[in-house]
Amino acid sequence: MVTRLWDNSYSKLLAPVTTFYISRAWRIYPLAILGTLAMYPLIETHIGASTMVPNLALIGLRMQRPILNPPEWSLAIELQFYLLAPLLLVLVRSMRWVCALLAIGTVFWLRFTFEHGDTWLPVFLVFFLAGVLYARHPLPQTAARFALGGLALFLVFGVLASVLPAMGAGKTYLRFYILALTIAILPYAALSVAKVSSKTDRVLGDLAFPVYIAHWPVFVVASGLVSRWILPAMLATAVVSLLLCALVDRPLERWRRAFVASRRARPALTLDAYNAALPEKRSAPPRPRRRLLRPA
Repeated sequence: MVTRLWDNSYSKLLAPVTTFYISRAWRIYPLAILGTLAMYPLIETHIGASTMVPNLALIGLRMQRPILNPPEWSLAIELQFYLLAPLLLVLVRSMRWVCALLAIGTVFWLRFTFEHGDTWLPVFLVFFLAGVLYARHPLPQTAARFALGGLALFLVFGVLASVLPAMGAGKTYLRFYILALTIAILPYAALSVAKVSSKTDRVLGDLAFPVYIAHWPVFVVASGLVSRWILPAMLATAVVSLLLCALVDRPLERWRRAFVASRRARPALTLDAYNAALPEKRSAPPRPRRRLLRPA
């Protein structure tokens, strides 16, 4: 999605890289900051500036470190990708760079899988590159061929995850399992992004980010109020997410899109267009000639 946005929109704007950075920060930070602030009064331990500032700025957040709003570690990874995206989108034009980046990403992912290192951009570089390459070189027929089978396999894996005791065998097993889930769902995801979304899909898509930000604070509050808290927490998350979407996210999104639209480069004015834009000059009526009377 980001690759298509860059190719079709941002690359044609005034100061494209700067506009891209401002637009992506505008999309991520407001709700993320609200989620962090919502968790602040729910933390029992003292939180100093050295903890609060990185959590608000989404800098240095990793999955295996304490985070005020734990799901936001993935937003830190997303921002790292946005920071390097303009460069990566240029490098992937070269097959040598593609192979080198895929090799680097594979090494970092294997290190993370075998519990050496924490979450940061290189661990997920392979997945980001896969999205970039598919956006530049789509294979809709191949995706359609494997979409339903991959979705079924994804659901089977999801059911097995809830019943197999081996899921508790260790982080390495779990991470390979998540990789299998990701590969299984890729064809269906690739096929879905190529289709025009329905109104229902767009509404659910608009709600996805508020739900992601709000669910953890709501779950923490609900778990402290009632014993059977899961269903009430899910309902409360839906309500809070709808409010966030209507009152915060959608107005900010309209302003962000207006900002991006205002950065469109104006076409160069040709000489013919310049002359056509000038006010038409009206020539003055000819003066009547005076007839000289000659003496008889």
